[in-house]
Amino acid sequence: AAAGVQRRQGIAGAAAIRPPASRAALLAWAERWSSILRLGWAGEANTRFVEADHWTRFYDAELARSGVATFEWGGGETGLGMWRLAARLNRLLPSGMSDRRGRQPPLKALHAGCGTSALGAALTAQGWEVTNCDFCEEAVGLVAESESLGLLRPPGDLARHPRRRGGVSEYAVGDVLRPPAAWAGKFDVVIEKGLADTLLFGEDMESALDRAVRYAHVVDEVLQPGGCLLQLSDAPLEMRLEMCQALWPAPPDRRGRWEFSCYATGAPPLSVLSAQKPASHA
Repeated sequence: AAAGVQRRQGIAGAAAIRPPASRAALLAWAERWSSILRLGWAGEANTRFVEADHWTRFYDAELARSGVATFEWGGGETGLGMWRLAARLNRLLPSGMSDRRGRQPPLKALHAGCGTSALGAALTAQGWEVTNCDFCEEAVGLVAESESLGLLRPPGDLARHPRRRGGVSEYAVGDVLRPPAAWAGKFDVVIEKGLADTLLFGEDMESALDRAVRYAHVVDEVLQPGGCLLQLSDAPLEMRLEMCQALWPAPPDRRGRWEFSCYATGAPPLSVLSAQKPASHA
């Protein structure tokens, strides 16, 4: 394997699921945005989006079609797309984290539901230490092999610049909604591109909302205090913000609440929702 790329590992474990403080708020959110959400609960294809076998077939077919091992959901499929996006994300880190950019120890990030995206590799070029995880073994194998073969190097002039000190990629196969206990409080950043969107697909509203609850629990569990979620999607920002506010409701005294910010990516139609975990629950 090339320098900076670590061998794939399997993950196992299932954290206990804690319900959100207000199920009623989440149900109200789903009703408000039902015209969009119901599109994900209709049709045989959509019900399979939450199954690993569906994505194995998808990535096999995409590789056969294009001959390219990586596939990007938004952000630019060719050229500088992922590298520009990674540089912009590096600049969007909240206060308290931004002063650690490029320093030791490196920022530790979980790239949740990585698929075959080159985003994790692009973030290592920013000095991040990235664990790329997906429940589709085919996808993880493709992207890990591509990086180990040097196929995910930045294009053009960027390729001539050395990787910043500390950048490294790890690859893990497993359900990110059931992370190993060793990941508790391990990461400074959780980054995902389209994962929350996919989790909201399925057969019905109840199962989709259950996955949303598990998503929020896992993000909370694996982040260090003061860490942040960077959620990339082309879904309406207002819809995503209201979902996060329902999943991480502010306590009555407003102390120890999650902080939310929204940003453009420079790679439309994607936008970024940042959700920063409180530094303490005092």
